[in-house]
Amino acid sequence: MKTRKFRWLIELMLFVFFTASLSAVIGDSTPLSELGASDQATVDTLTVLLDRANRSTWASYGPFTAERILLNRASGMIEQIENDEAREYMLARYNYILGHIELLDENKKESRELLAMAMECAEKSLEYRETAEAWRVRADAGSLWMVSKGLGAIIRTAPMVQEWSVRAMEMDPQNAQAIVINAHGLINAPRSMGGRPEEGLQLLVELNKRDDLNEIERFRTLVALSMAHQKLRNKEEARRFCNLAQEIFPENPVLEICP
Repeated sequence: MKTRKFRWLIELMLFVFFTASLSAVIGDSTPLSELGASDQATVDTLTVLLDRANRSTWASYGPFTAERILLNRASGMIEQIENDEAREYMLARYNYILGHIELLDENKKESRELLAMAMECAEKSLEYRETAEAWRVRADAGSLWMVSKGLGAIIRTAPMVQEWSVRAMEMDPQNAQAIVINAHGLINAPRSMGGRPEEGLQLLVELNKRDDLNEIERFRTLVALSMAHQKLRNKEEARRFCNLAQEIFPENPVLEICP
């Protein structure tokens, strides 16, 4: 695998995996109120653009030229949306994906600013109407934000991210990425602070049995399973799940944590 200066990121991802996401994922159903014809057409086009940029980001080791072009095109369309809920939700997705790219490019300051905006936009969307996907995007952005800040921020922010993922699961028990975020919290938190790694592992085992996961959801589940088994000192199983994840996105830098 190619070598880049990702050591700081890889070490922090032993505490929290890229949840994330999310990014939103290929196949996201946009959780929006009924839209007018013009807004619906814009949202449909934006969903395709953001899905493509997000999937490409997960699959790539960089540079992210094509992804930035897609996001630049999306940016010009978002402000055309008249519906406030839809506009804020799409802004949350846009800022999350661009923040993820900046983090992978090691532009940590820019990444933190974008991820903070993603959380803010998701929160505004939730003020108009609560949806599982808005909660999940908020949790995904929070996960990457605390990775970019460091261990202290992870300790302070992880309980909120966990709560947001639980809210997403309460509204949509099948939300795969919310399940991954929740499982990470159970696996990585100390037992004295509510960590239950065996319970987190079981959530992931059940999730991995589903046949409706898209590439990103499957990849995130497999990497989370590998990290869970590393935590529980099951090295062979950790290696097996990491190898399966590598078959999906072999260039993703998170695979450098493989045992």
